[in-house]
Amino acid sequence: MASVLQQQGKLDEALVTFQHVVEIEQGLDNQGQVAITLNRIGGILQQQGKLDKALATFKRSIEISKALDDQRSVAIGLNGLAGVLQQQGKLDEAVVTFHSVVEISKAIDDQRSVAIGLNGLAGVLQQQGKFDEAIATFKRRVEVSQAIDDQQQVVIGLTCLVGVLQQQGKLDEALNTCESIVEIAIRIADSYKEPDDQVDLFGMLRGLRGSFQKKGKLYKAIRATECFIKLSQVHKDKQTTALGYSLLGNILQQQSKLDEALATFQRVVEISKAIDDQRQVGFGLSGLVSVLQQQGRFDEFFSILEQSIRIKEKYNPSENPKALQLQLSIELRQQGEFFLEQKKYLDKAEQILQRSQGICEDLGESHTLLTTLHILSKVLKQRQKWHESERILRRSYDLSVELEDHVGKAIILNSLGQVLSKQEGEEKFKLALMNFRASIQLGEEINNQTHLGTYHFCTLALLRGAETLAMLLLWVKLFLKWDALTHLAQVYTAMGQALLQHEDTNEAVIKLIQGFKINENLSNLSGIDKVTPHLTYALVKLGRRDEALVYCQRALAVAPKNKNLQELYDTISSSQPIVNPDPLKQGSVKSIGYNRQQGCHWGYITPNDGSDDIYFREGFIDSECISQLKKGTLVEVEVRKTQKGLCAKSIRLIDGFDS
Repeated sequence: MASVLQQQGKLDEALVTFQHVVEIEQGLDNQGQVAITLNRIGGILQQQGKLDKALATFKRSIEISKALDDQRSVAIGLNGLAGVLQQQGKLDEAVVTFHSVVEISKAIDDQRSVAIGLNGLAGVLQQQGKFDEAIATFKRRVEVSQAIDDQQQVVIGLTCLVGVLQQQGKLDEALNTCESIVEIAIRIADSYKEPDDQVDLFGMLRGLRGSFQKKGKLYKAIRATECFIKLSQVHKDKQTTALGYSLLGNILQQQSKLDEALATFQRVVEISKAIDDQRQVGFGLSGLVSVLQQQGRFDEFFSILEQSIRIKEKYNPSENPKALQLQLSIELRQQGEFFLEQKKYLDKAEQILQRSQGICEDLGESHTLLTTLHILSKVLKQRQKWHESERILRRSYDLSVELEDHVGKAIILNSLGQVLSKQEGEEKFKLALMNFRASIQLGEEINNQTHLGTYHFCTLALLRGAETLAMLLLWVKLFLKWDALTHLAQVYTAMGQALLQHEDTNEAVIKLIQGFKINENLSNLSGIDKVTPHLTYALVKLGRRDEALVYCQRALAVAPKNKNLQELYDTISSSQPIVNPDPLKQGSVKSIGYNRQQGCHWGYITPNDGSDDIYFREGFIDSECISQLKKGTLVEVEVRKTQKGLCAKSIRLIDGFDS
């Protein structure tokens, strides 16, 4: 009865019952049974953390067993005593005591007890950091268990050995040992029992997989994962098997074995559905979504994504439903961001991001919502939905004010300026300039605060030493994530472009020069590449070709390998006409076709001014706009020059030709 109570975790009741047994056996003068029961009591006291009492109890048991000359009972008592000493941190005493267990067990030829003593001894040696001795001792323990054909004990010994090998960084040997364990477990599957909870072989295998994966040794990571799967199958634990296949799918995807990864994630879904584990089904579907996305199989991708979203929305465990919903929102945002970067399926990206937005709003997660709205505004901007983009950006700005996110406000004001400048009407243009100026002012304030803060921290570091120096490094690290000067260069460039498009060329030059100088000082290659064509075009337009040539030379000093800048320099120096980097042209659709291999529409527009045809392609141009185009459709095109010729940056349908 006492043993049952102990198994049920009712330790106080078990203790009282065992103490009652001791009293009865003492009354019967059955000292051998008293010693055995005292060992059980010592074990419970140890389990309760009452180590001094446990120590005294084991010593009492040993004394009785010695008086009876019962060496087997002495060994059992010493084994318990050594465990308590180890738990108390008295490792040297524990080593001596485990050695005694081994010697006594050898003397009475109790090989199973020898193995137990060696296992305890190796554990203490491992704790002392004596890894080579620990490994040798675990191997001796395994040999003893093999000699008596106790395969279950062989597995336990090998599992402990894996832990030391892993701790010592001997990962290949640890992996080979795990494979030996799995072979034995499969061979004795009917009688196999899971080792003690403290020996987490599944955890070790996941650790091995992760270590090999980080080192790029993916083949070995797969071997570790296959061990994980086979062991879970021996345990008949389908939930763990599904987890193993999910881990395997990730590695196969990393190896670019996408068809195998797809089949593996499908297996995760099948197993998880069979045991009605909806959470794991969701993980499997997420894997499928990721692989299909990588393969470019977007029709299937959207179908599976919808299934994944529905399952994750329904799955609502009691422990933390908010965390799961937030994770879903982040996953949706990442999918939307992927399609924005690819410039494909922007209509789907918009829908996905709107779902992410809805989840954030329901959860009241303002920071995550702000990030989602920022990406959504970019998608709407790419789709030329200027009014909707403006609405989202204004919402984002209000949220940034609420969160006191000054960096966010500066970025949003710049985006608002760009979106407003694309809309018709003088009032919208004035608002665009107002937002650009506000973004510049805020950027300058943040930049000044950064320098001022750094100055104060440097002074403190000199006065107070290393602790404050560490704070300085943290300060610098935080501000390096967002460079106020780069932001200012971007705003000046965007404002200059808007002024240039509005035919305010003189003012455009002033702003573009400011953007150029910041980029030049920062050696910002992408910024120089963007601002120089607009600046030089504006200068040539004002009859300042020599000045344009100087700026082009300065740009090449920053980016000497930039072919576009070299071509621009050649054009300016040869007195050839210079083309507006982003001109608006009107014309009609010359042709439109569909590329089955790339899954996108493409075509050409013939401008009214007789210049070269303009190429357009779905992805760079929104799918909704493309769907309205046919041969002869009248359009207004924002053009950009590339190495291959003129390309459409944006397309707007018009009713007739302007003069």
